[in-house]
This record gives sequence, structure tokens and C-alpha cells, in this order.
Amino acid sequence: MKTRKWKLGKLFKTLNWKKWNLADFNSGFSFVVNPNGSTLHVDGFAFFLAPVDLHLPGNSNEGYLGLFNPETALDPSKNQIVAIEFDSYTNDWDPNSPSQSPHIGIDVDSIKSVATVAWPSELEPDNVVAHASINYNSESKHLSVFVAYPGDNRNATVSTTIDLRIVLPEWIKVGFSAATGDLVETHDVLNWVFEAAL
Repeated sequence: MKTRKWKLGKLFKTLNWKKWNLADFNSGFSFVVNPNGSTLHVDGFAFFLAPVDLHLPGNSNEGYLGLFNPETALDPSKNQIVAIEFDSYTNDWDPNSPSQSPHIGIDVDSIKSVATVAWPSELEPDNVVAHASINYNSESKHLSVFVAYPGDNRNATVSTTIDLRIVLPEWIKVGFSAATGDLVETHDVLNWVFEAAL
């Protein structure tokens, strides 16, 4: 019998999100993804906004990033979540273009991203620190993500239009979720700032 190495983890902060009075938010964090010597990166992590009562779903390892499972992943009616996925492995629902594996995606109520961009993580040496910025403008309903590696011009930007007042409830938690499968990669958030005008 094959031994499984599946791991899940979460880090979050609970906020009282007045959706009828929602203004802008900005979040920034530095992180390191380390495949621990493997040439194959798996599976990734996500920054998410979700209801405060969101619980870790069963069977949410591997590409489900600890936020979805096979029963909920592709059914928006079963989810209430916005996530920015830093996806280091291509699953069936991911972009099939080799140039977008791995990728950064914006997920709205589904693991299938509404917008994606190639993420150059596999081109970076192990233990290189990346910096991410996630911004939401409530007037334009513009959600944008920018990831940079200092000293490198391989940056990534992706954005979409979304009304968070419709997607999210009044009380939310904001944080990170990560998962692995048979292969192990670590996801280290080194610092994190979240600022919102509520």
C-alpha cells in the first residue's frame, strides 16, 4: 500500500465585512515556495476570502488547496469564496496551455479560475522570496494581483471584475490555505499585511 503525504494548512484573520459599506482593500505578503529538491512543484496555496464559518472540507488535499473537494470544486452553488490561487501543478480544471503551468488564478465560488496568468515559480531557484500584492477597488469592482521576484523581470499580473458585496457575506475570514499530495512542497508566508476601508 502506498503511503500518502497529504498535508493541509490554514492561516486566517476574521473580519466584520459590512458588505453594504464595502470600500477598498489592499493586501501584501512575501512568500517562499520550496519543492524540497524535486523538479516537480505540487500543489500550491491560496489567499482567500470566505464566510467566517468556513470549515476545512474533507478530501480537500492536492489541487483542491484545502478549500474545495471533488463534490464542491466545480459547483459554484456549493461555495461562497474568492481565492487567489498560486497553483504549481496542472489539474484537469486548470488552463491546459503549457505556458500557464504553473499559474496564478482568481477563483470565484469554484476551483476553475475566472482569470489566470503564468506564474514563473519553476524558473526561480529554491528559497527565493516573492512579493505579492492583492488590491480591490470597490468603485470599479476591480480585483488585481501582482507578483514580483526582486532582481528579476519575470513578474505576473492578473485581474478581473467582481462585486464582492454580491459574492461574500457580512462576516468573513481572510487568510491562506495550502495543500499537497504525494509530492511535498512547502509554502511559507514570511509576512502579511491586510488593510481595508470598511
